Amino acid sequence: MIRKAATFMLIVPFIFAVVSCSKDSTSAKDTGPSAVSIMTPWDDTTRDGVVDVQITADDGDGISSVELFVAGSLYSTVTEEPYEFKWDMGTLADGSSTSIYATAVDGYGNKTSSAVVTVKKGANAAPEVTIKSPSGGTTILQDQKITLSGTAKDKEDGDLGSGDIGWSSDLQGTLQANENGEFTGLVIGDHMITMTATDKDGIKGTATVTVTVKENESNNYAYIPAGTYTIGQPSFKKEVVTITKSFWMSKTEMTIKEMVAAQQLLLGNKFVSSFVDSRNKLLNGSKADGLYPPIFTSDPALNKDTPNFETLTYKDYPACYVSYKEVIDVCNILSDRDGLSPAYFVEKKSITFIKGTNGWRLPTEAEWEIAARGGLIGMKYPWGDGSPRGLCNSMSEQTIKNPLSFYNGRGSVPVKSYPPNAFGLYDMAGNVAELCSDIFVGTVPSGVDPAGVTLEKLPRYLAKGGAWMGYADDMQICIHSITMPYNANDKDAYHLGVGLRLVRNVE
Repeated sequence: MIRKAATFMLIVPFIFAVVSCSKDSTSAKDTGPSAVSIMTPWDDTTRDGVVDVQITADDGDGISSVELFVAGSLYSTVTEEPYEFKWDMGTLADGSSTSIYATAVDGYGNKTSSAVVTVKKGANAAPEVTIKSPSGGTTILQDQKITLSGTAKDKEDGDLGSGDIGWSSDLQGTLQANENGEFTGLVIGDHMITMTATDKDGIKGTATVTVTVKENESNNYAYIPAGTYTIGQPSFKKEVVTITKSFWMSKTEMTIKEMVAAQQLLLGNKFVSSFVDSRNKLLNGSKADGLYPPIFTSDPALNKDTPNFETLTYKDYPACYVSYKEVIDVCNILSDRDGLSPAYFVEKKSITFIKGTNGWRLPTEAEWEIAARGGLIGMKYPWGDGSPRGLCNSMSEQTIKNPLSFYNGRGSVPVKSYPPNAFGLYDMAGNVAELCSDIFVGTVPSGVDPAGVTLEKLPRYLAKGGAWMGYADDMQICIHSITMPYNANDKDAYHLGVGLRLVRNVE
């Protein structure tokens, strides 16, 4: 029976996300008017030349297009974010005023118009912007901080203050510096850092520098900065989440070596073999037999009570076939080891996720998705929208190196077998799906520091990122592809395609 159950779990993982690209052709399901506004230029301002017109638009049914109207006539249309236009005022008379507004068209063809903005034509110089820090050509490591500082002077308004200045990266979007002007957590790559100063008429001046960010190979954890992020797309509605605490995330899925070492801390040398033995009993007769081989040395000259982790055949493969309860116990024992406050309160039949502690824990779904995206917005995978072949371990991969054969030559592979994402995180798609602190509720999280409901009866917890037995669609960042029960006695409490990756808040 155990063999049959294990095989069934290999071949038919529990899929809980069904995505449909179709829409009702009528407006019966319309969620209401769109939200649309002109961000720049501001109302009753003076502009000249080619003006940048920036629009924000959002709708529960999606935005199919945004139209710009100038003096009552359609000027231009865009169909993708960012909704930006170049409006040439060159033919207008000096001193004349022109009204503009934007219209958003939702997925059902319904239109909503913004408030009207009036712009006067006239000379109004942009602020002069100078970046003091960082210096152009600077190279830093992924978890190193940079100082964002500069000056801005406007002909009409004089010196502009910090409230008039913003910073952004072409790879990462808005950079939210702390009160000292410092930012930590730039993604790996070549950044164009832009300082933007805005005067009282909404006219912007900019300056740019280039900064190169490299992976910090000496650190086992990536730094994920606090901030406001967009998640859910492309398969679900776009949601905005704000993470108020930066966090460290393990660059790799927890390995079998790390799992067994944690079990040693939890159970002690005398009983750690019980964890290994229980895996072998659960897997008895399956192709995964030997996944957790004996760890005690057979050399009589050595102390047999001392585990030898280096003898583990698959020590560098991701840990899997562990229950949610065992994973939570591992988080708490590692927190205790490192002198941190536990992130979970464990009871006989349930756990409580304690938000805000500094202990080791599983990521929330929002944190996991932010980390997996590595600064990308609206993309399918951690590398973009391209095919997963050659970029992750899934059934879409034609050939894989060093597989731990669970099913017809397929299975997990050692961590770091594929390139990392822009945060330096490996295997955020494929290999094993990774457990989260959130209970599966079927919707994309939103708001400030969102975490799944923790008081449901008989909960099932999310595992994100897709497993080796999944195909391309299962690898998408936003998909809820697998869930796991808390109860270790449940028939599907163990899964050969589910592992974990730990995080903790930055202090």
